[in-house]
This record gives sequence, C-alpha cells and structure tokens, in this order.
Amino acid sequence: MAKISLILFVTVLTVPSVLMSKVSNQTQRLHSTVNNDLAFTTTDCPGFNNDDRRKQFLQYFIGRQMPSGLFKSNALNVLYLCQTHPPSNPVRSYYSTIFDKTTKNAILSAYVVTHESALLIGENSERVDYWTSKHGDLFLKTHYDDLYSKGKNAAHYQKGHLLPVSIYSFDVNYGKSTFDYSNAVPQRAEWNQGVWKSFESAIKRYTQLTCGCRYRGTMYLLTGTSQFAYHYNIFPAKLLQTPEGFRPNKKITYTSTRKGIPATKSIKIPNVMWTAGCCIVSDPKNGQIKKVQSIAVIGNNRASDTLTMAITVSELQRLLKDPKVKNSVNLFPGQPACSDPGNEYILKAKVVKG
Repeated sequence: MAKISLILFVTVLTVPSVLMSKVSNQTQRLHSTVNNDLAFTTTDCPGFNNDDRRKQFLQYFIGRQMPSGLFKSNALNVLYLCQTHPPSNPVRSYYSTIFDKTTKNAILSAYVVTHESALLIGENSERVDYWTSKHGDLFLKTHYDDLYSKGKNAAHYQKGHLLPVSIYSFDVNYGKSTFDYSNAVPQRAEWNQGVWKSFESAIKRYTQLTCGCRYRGTMYLLTGTSQFAYHYNIFPAKLLQTPEGFRPNKKITYTSTRKGIPATKSIKIPNVMWTAGCCIVSDPKNGQIKKVQSIAVIGNNRASDTLTMAITVSELQRLLKDPKVKNSVNLFPGQPACSDPGNEYILKAKVVKG
C-alpha cells in the first residue's frame, strides 16, 4: 500500500523544506491565538523581534499552544530552543525543544510531519553520527561525548533520540537536525534498541501510512521525558505513578581535569519516555477540520519490566501529572479534540520483550 501511495502522489510533491512552511498557516487556522500569555524568551530562534522568534518556536505545537501542566513555564531552568542546525538560507527551524538546565534533559521535542513529507519518509534514511551541541547554554560536544563514552553509569546507556531520525528521513537536513545533544537523553541500551524502537517504528508507520497516505493529514508529535515512574496496579487494574521514594534517581557523571582543575559534568537519567501525537485532517478548500485522531506511547527507561505500551492521550496526561500540584496536564491545548476519547487510537507494535 505504501509503494502504491507513493506512486500516486509523487507528481504533486515539492521539496520538504517548502512543504514544512505550510505548518504555520495550518496551525493558525486551528487556533488563531498565539500562546503569548507567557513572555518567554527563546534561544536560537530566527526572527526580527521577540514575538517573531516566539512564533517560530510555537509553530510545532497545535494552534501555537504549548502543553500545560507539564512543567513550570516561567522557571529559570527552562529553555525554549529552536533547532536550526544544519544551517540553511534563509535560516530555518526544524523543530522545537523545551529543555531543563537542571537535569540537562530535554523535557520534550515538538515536531510536525505534513502529509506531503510523510510520503517521503525513508527516502533519505542514511544514518551517520552527526552528533553536535550548538546551543550556548548546554554542554560542549566534547563534554557530552565524554559523558556518554566514559561517564559513571554510562556503560548500559546510549544517547537516544527524542525526535527519531527515522521519522524525519524525508529530507537530509531534517534528518541531520535530530542529532543535536539537546534532542538526546540517556536511554537504557536494551530498551532503546528493543521495545522502544518497536514503538518508534509503529509511530512512524502511523504517521506515514495512516495520517499521511490514508487521511492526508498533518501529524503533530511530542516526545518527552519524565522523572516519574509507573507500575501496574492489580486492584483496580490500571497504571499508577510509583511513589517518589521508590523511583530511580540516577545520573551519568564524568570528571575531567584541565590545567589541574577538576570539572564534573552530569546528566540525569530520565525514568520515563513518552510520545503523543495528533493527526489533524483539514478540508483543503476552507481549512475546516474534518477529522482528528490521536496516539500515545509510554515506557519506563530501564532494562526489564518496562511496561512500554500504547495508551490513550488522556491516560498519558494522567500519568504525567505531578501529584504535588493541582493543575492537570494538557498536551494539546490548541486542539481539545486530541484528548477526546472518541478520537483516541491505540497503536499496534511488534511484540518484543521488555
């Protein structure tokens, strides 16, 4: 089916860098209000003024609305990064990352795949080690290299993508852009290469074949981390957050010496990774939304008993809520229909251990 779809639509394709510019126009139709209730400061975003730069950052969120209840948006430790590497002319942001300077982890990366780009997924699948660190508030590349190769506790962990290179394989530069260290966190190797990879493939298939080819929709995706952990409760039968005192609390650390002065760097190992996606199908004539369908996946970042599974967006929001605060989590405030139980789809992935 994928090959047939590619043949049918290849005559109308243009280059992905131009296609992705449609994202901003569509999000404006979905929700006309830019999320400017917070005068946040962006990092490395193109634009002539702060408002332009915020719009560049927010273009990868439905209706230009960031998730609410997931992090303290006005905290000094939070960075709002535009991912503009590799360089282009004019300067382009490939996706957006919200970063925690305290844990040295990405909170989430937000990215979009239009239906035109979805048809080209896999066309530029070359995978080369492009890892770099281009944001001034983060560690240097050499520091990250040392942490992942020589750091304490690093032996069983890999630098794992949030936004996977495979889903951005419709264009060479988009694929390269995923190799910024701000888009990576320590992931347990057997989990990253096992069950989590299986669900990444399932998300890619849904984005390409279902949202892109079948519905001709635009896929909005968030992949994030959490220091919470969760377990399966028997009575009642559902996933629950693990109490704080029973959660892992590990870091990767490395101490280097320069001119006789030791310097220690560390990265927190996230306990959980998750992805939420929402496919928006609009009428090409008037921009009216015809269909909304959402997916979600969560998994414990550990060697075994990871409980990695497909769930609903509403269930994911419950698991990500901080029990110490009143506010609930809303991953897609720009489109409430993404959390509507009638629009939630449970992904299917190849069954693997973990």
